[in-house]
Amino acid sequence: MPFVVLKVAMTLDGKIATPEGESKWITGEKARTAVHALRGSVDAILTAIGTIKADNPQLTCRTQEDRNPARVIIDPSLEVRPDSNVLCIPPETIIVTRLARDIAATRPEVIEKKRVLLGRGAQIIEYSGDRLDMKWLMKELGKMGIISVLVEGGSSLNSYCMESGMVDKVMFFIAPKIIGGKSSFPAVGGRTFRRLEEAYRVDNISVKKIGEDILVEGYVQK
Repeated sequence: MPFVVLKVAMTLDGKIATPEGESKWITGEKARTAVHALRGSVDAILTAIGTIKADNPQLTCRTQEDRNPARVIIDPSLEVRPDSNVLCIPPETIIVTRLARDIAATRPEVIEKKRVLLGRGAQIIEYSGDRLDMKWLMKELGKMGIISVLVEGGSSLNSYCMESGMVDKVMFFIAPKIIGGKSSFPAVGGRTFRRLEEAYRVDNISVKKIGEDILVEGYVQK
């Protein structure tokens, strides 16, 4: 199983985007440079189709151009555009989607879409059913020689990864900003714990100032 790091860039009040989805840039330049170096230390970056559609990111390491990680995109309905940056800019991109037979009845064009994506050099991993088993995905990535994964997604993916128990380490870059409001996006969505004793716990905490931002990192109790 790969070692999994969850990276989040957020405000002091735990928000990763405004209600309109604006998130560039929450943290400062020095923190973003640190993230690029972090990308250069892992084998793969995991994100979801929502991030690809909203930001069209490259998800590359711009401090060590010869050490770009693979991109892994969770895209159940094959919504990724063939001209997306992750398919036009090296290195490889792995698309995780539902089996064609599971979605062809409502999306008959996905068969052709799959052919086009393969033609753009993408690899495709297919899973059965409506819900992706994240631990299964980690095992599949491990079979491909991927031993470290950096999660860079939104509220839903962050919560999905935490709920699956796959996250080993968290790295929260905190900017001196406050967005506020109930409709802005939290760092971790999904499940709400009703009792504090049920909350995820993080050990071996370290705190570092990076430019105007603060990095808090630690290891998730299993």
